[in-house]
Amino acid sequence: MAQGHRKRQLRARRDAEYGKDIVVFGGASFARALAADGLIDEYRINVQPIVLGDGLPLLHGLPEPQRLELVSSTAWADGPITQTYIPR
Repeated sequence: MAQGHRKRQLRARRDAEYGKDIVVFGGASFARALAADGLIDEYRINVQPIVLGDGLPLLHGLPEPQRLELVSSTAWADGPITQTYIPR
């Protein structure tokens, strides 16, 4: 999806469905583009109990740091943890 078109489409959807969740699935570059455009109002990060020893930061290459506030954290019985953050 072209960058300008993506912004307009997601903003229109957000405005049309105010108060409802819009879930977007995609890779790291897609998430980074949404974050850079200020289109993410909640992050749900799942931490798996596996150490790989290599990899990129979650949203590598953002134009500026984004401060987040932890609003909830859930530990699941089989090991993962889901952390929910909102931008400050």
